[in-house]
Amino acid sequence: MTVSQGGREKNKRSWTKAEEKVLIDGLLEMKEELNKKFPGCGLKSNPHIESKMKWFKDK
Repeated sequence: MTVSQGGREKNKRSWTKAEEKVLIDGLLEMKEELNKKFPGCGLKSNPHIESKMKWFKDK
């Protein structure tokens, strides 16, 4: 983990690969729970969640 200390980026934090993996796994679990609890809610794995996960992985 690294945290920037100056200027506009003083609160910017870099995630470790392990933290990113846990976050993505959690998002996948959350998506499954949302679809169970709200069938027909329109939340789709592709493109909605997959694009967000790709964004996280690329960063």
